[in-house]
Amino acid sequence: MPKSRKPSVCTIRQTTDGTDFSIPGDGSSRTFFRSITDTIHNEVSVDIQNRSETEDCVMTLVIERRDGSIFTKVVQPPQPSETSNGYSIYDQDVVSISVRCEGNPEKTCDGLIFFNSFSCYCIECGFRRCETKTVPSTDPGCMTIPMNTFARFNQPCDGELRTILDNLSDGNSTTRVTIQNFSPECKMTAIIEANDGAKIERTVIFTLSFNLSVEDIRKVSIRCEGDPGGVCEGTVTTDKRFCFCCNEKVLKD
Repeated sequence: MPKSRKPSVCTIRQTTDGTDFSIPGDGSSRTFFRSITDTIHNEVSVDIQNRSETEDCVMTLVIERRDGSIFTKVVQPPQPSETSNGYSIYDQDVVSISVRCEGNPEKTCDGLIFFNSFSCYCIECGFRRCETKTVPSTDPGCMTIPMNTFARFNQPCDGELRTILDNLSDGNSTTRVTIQNFSPECKMTAIIEANDGAKIERTVIFTLSFNLSVEDIRKVSIRCEGDPGGVCEGTVTTDKRFCFCCNEKVLKD
């Protein structure tokens, strides 16, 4: 007969950290976050800024998930006359966050990374899974979690669409997006996509903020056009609210 374990007693724990970094461009990588208890559900946001003074080194954000899948994103260096270029992401079930630098062993990738993680911390939990439920929830084991990102970006006014934010989490959420345009010489267009396939395209006027609340956001991208020699600069700020749950369960051997 299988024997029962005691129900898990779980709480939600937040971890926040950030640091400047300098990594040799010889293929070296540095890990900034690692979840030792990789069976526990978590939600993570990451902001990364590339502050490298050269394009010789390629900076890549690497996120490893509990199921073994890996997400990578090349973070482009800033345009001439700018000091940094950023990217943001929401993800879940993350076990490690690293940055890899390659392309020129004589140079370094310089930047800043900031992450915010909410995870379930369980006593006598063994192998268990915290469940994320639909917003809103009346379950006493659930909390409405606020999570924010900020990315200052700059890119050529060449008409190419570039992703500034990815949301790879599956849970239901409501996100407020604020976009600012600091470049009078280029036309800036924001494209905001949701999980259900909906797509919103808006022109962001110079010196004005564009604000939008989106259910289950998937991606924010920016297209700049008008002056091939110009640089388009702005910011994307998001405020995401979602339900995060730790439910007690009776586990069996």
